[in-house]
Amino acid sequence: MKTEHYLAAYDRETDDFLSYIVTIPDTYLPRVKQIAHVDLTDPEAIGSYKLSSSRAHEIVRLLDKSVELTHGAGARMTAR
Repeated sequence: MKTEHYLAAYDRETDDFLSYIVTIPDTYLPRVKQIAHVDLTDPEAIGSYKLSSSRAHEIVRLLDKSVELTHGAGARMTAR
């Protein structure tokens, strides 16, 4: 089964999952992993990585997408 990577929205207060925002294509994954500071012990990037607002926007710009996070939402790079 192939692992898919996403930019996902989470509630900053409760840490609850809100929604998947955008799929990260494999061709962008190496750069997105750098932006998200994926740990070298997680080469497949199967963890969940909290992103600052600036890092989330950097990924969105890289993917040439337009995304708005609702008030109180944060972003993570995650896999499923």
